[in-house]
Amino acid sequence: MQNEEGTMTAWEAKVEFERAGLSESTLRRWARDGKIHRVKNGVYSKGDVLKAINMEHDKKIPKNVIAIETARLLKATVDDMPELAVAIEAVFGTYPDVAHWSRWLQHNPDIAYILRSNIDGRIVGTALIMPYVAEKKITDILSNDVGPTTNPEDLVKTYTSEMKTSIYIRSVGVLPGTSKRQKRAWGLAIIRGLRLAIVALGSKGVIIDRIYSRSETADGINILQHLGFTEIVSNTLYRNYMIDVSISGLPMILRYKEALNRWRIKYEDA
Repeated sequence: MQNEEGTMTAWEAKVEFERAGLSESTLRRWARDGKIHRVKNGVYSKGDVLKAINMEHDKKIPKNVIAIETARLLKATVDDMPELAVAIEAVFGTYPDVAHWSRWLQHNPDIAYILRSNIDGRIVGTALIMPYVAEKKITDILSNDVGPTTNPEDLVKTYTSEMKTSIYIRSVGVLPGTSKRQKRAWGLAIIRGLRLAIVALGSKGVIIDRIYSRSETADGINILQHLGFTEIVSNTLYRNYMIDVSISGLPMILRYKEALNRWRIKYEDA
């Protein structure tokens, strides 16, 4: 059932608040106080939700500082690939094969993510979540100085329930040539978006064994550290990181496990 025009469900509003670093309890409090209009039970005014988020963001910016450009992490589509390729080249200095990645996206739409500016809609950051059939393919990447070359058969083409996989997060970064404050704001938006993306995999019944990544850039390393990755041994110029999902107590992973358990209760006991 489609939402009424200009409205947002409670779940959609909650996601928007989390992307902005605000809690669900804040959403409920603002609705109770009349700051956000509740159209009916479980449905809010979309304009009120976005306005409240922007006003809260503006409060945190000193009056003598130029406003920070906000952005949100979204799933990339095939249509986004040409612009995404340009952004990846700007951040990492290499231009990806657009046709190659477009074919992967058609099979698995949960692979590529773009950070879009809320001001002018341009892509200001990137992140790729690569699910591998065999974990050894990822450890081989981590032990090699050369950038990863992934064959189509190495990747999970389509997520299915109760599928076990290990994930390699790569190409995480924001556009260069901007202030440290702006890059930090964009980095935080990527962090929030990646957390939600990992939890969403639990909601689909995807079983993640380990999550790996590596970086040689200050921005990428900062994002991985804020996500809670543990640094592991590296024999290359890159710094390697890993999260062992089975033993991790990171809030992001606990939420992923809760989502996975809810999926199991819903479908396995049906």
